[in-house]
Amino acid sequence: MASGFGLGGLLVPVLTKLIDVLQWRTTMFAAGLGMLAIVLPLSFFIRHKPEHYGYRPDGQMSNIVETKEAHISIANPEVNIPAKQALRQRAFWHVAISAMCQVFVVGAIVTHVMPYLSSLGITRPISSLVAFVLPVASIGGRLSSGWLSDRFGSRKVFAVSFLSMATGLLLFGYITNGMMWLLVPFIITLSLGWGCIVTIRISLLREYFGRSSFGTILGFVAGMMMLGNITGAPIAGWIFDTFGSYKAAWLGFCAFTIVGAVLALTIPSSSNNNRQSD
Repeated sequence: MASGFGLGGLLVPVLTKLIDVLQWRTTMFAAGLGMLAIVLPLSFFIRHKPEHYGYRPDGQMSNIVETKEAHISIANPEVNIPAKQALRQRAFWHVAISAMCQVFVVGAIVTHVMPYLSSLGITRPISSLVAFVLPVASIGGRLSSGWLSDRFGSRKVFAVSFLSMATGLLLFGYITNGMMWLLVPFIITLSLGWGCIVTIRISLLREYFGRSSFGTILGFVAGMMMLGNITGAPIAGWIFDTFGSYKAAWLGFCAFTIVGAVLALTIPSSSNNNRQSD
């Protein structure tokens, strides 16, 4: 499901062509109509909790143990922490602030990748190709993050993903028209880190706080993420307007990914978190 955003990158060349032909206003109007015609009807097919339809969450075992003598009920091991209580725990704030740092950076790059590359003298077709490949390449991180988390631990992979993004930003800041080969390692490191963070963030919230208030808790995290998303791009634009270069923005934004990595590494273990909730 999380790969859907990455697949949206396939539409970047289409939108770029429409902007060239129809200009911005008509293109945005057409995109809005497409949202109403496609996304709105699909939203009615989304269902609520699996129990409402006779299913159980993946991996969850029945709370009834059958023996020859009787059916014995056992305690449900699932953790379910109310939203108000989750907001008072360190784990929530570590995940939320790190996620805000991530979208602060990603929002700026997605918005400015084409103007930035154009300012370096890189042609518009190549710039649009990079804008197209970035979200599509993030699918690799989105699909592999679950396996990596199971093998190495969610917090470690979460932190390494931020460091991967930091590496991508450093490469991005040193791209020139004569060093376009840096685009390849930039795309790999930034997109894979970006993709892993997206899915691990969601699974961490489920692991720490359960499903009963998951929507509310995720909504609070999403609200904080939007604060980062709406500020990253304007700050990057201001830096370019003031200093005539994006390089300071990308190198400076590395600090946000480093903060995200530190927050990820210092998330309290789920067992300690659950003892605190008890």
